[in-house]
Amino acid sequence: MKLTKLAPNNLPSHGFTLLELIVAAAIFSIALLVATGLFVSITRGQKRVQSLSKVQDDARFVLEQMTQSVRLEGIDYSYYRDPNGDGDHSDRLTLSTPAQELVTKNADGTRTFYRWIPSAAPTKLAVCTQAPSDAGTKCQPDSAFTDVTPKTITITDFKAYIRPFSDPFALPPRTGSDCLTAANFVPTKGICTCTVPTDCFDDQSCASGLCLNPNLQPRATLLIASKGGSAKPEEQVTLTFQTTVSSRLYKR
Repeated sequence: MKLTKLAPNNLPSHGFTLLELIVAAAIFSIALLVATGLFVSITRGQKRVQSLSKVQDDARFVLEQMTQSVRLEGIDYSYYRDPNGDGDHSDRLTLSTPAQELVTKNADGTRTFYRWIPSAAPTKLAVCTQAPSDAGTKCQPDSAFTDVTPKTITITDFKAYIRPFSDPFALPPRTGSDCLTAANFVPTKGICTCTVPTDCFDDQSCASGLCLNPNLQPRATLLIASKGGSAKPEEQVTLTFQTTVSSRLYKR
């Protein structure tokens, strides 16, 4: 049998060249980087969506609790007019600017305070209930309040826009403390007199020499700005909620 000797250039080729290995490694590396980036992006997006849902649920719960208080109990104008309850109106809270505390009062005289406490860590909304038998100063210190927002979210802002500025259901004045200026009280007629609008409380009108209450149904526009999520900035979410609610109480 005759054997044929093959030339070196005619030998069968096996394996890959160095250039082919380098190109394949580069393509694999690029594909791995793209896949890793997609996985990280999807994971981060899922965490952000979870944070968004959590912040929404917590903030809406608090907002709903406050709207129920306004709707069923009514805004406590007497507190804003005289926060210390001492008959001195010099410390009254002017409702022409947004308040950072919402106060309601039910039929038996129990007050509910919702207060934004920016000095807390994290900043929060808290609630305090003051019964008629409690001391008038019970809910003055922040320490008397109970959290209504979980520690997982931060309340970055809270505003309560109350309209009208004065109680439209207020009874005729009975003492000088029911008037902005005690000297303007006429006990024989149960009225507060005025010469200029500044003689009356905010949103009262001075007509025919008398301070008159506005003929409007009380309402409050509540704004809550909240932030939550993990410690990583890219996974944090900030949401702002706003709603307007009117009192269902009608005392005219």
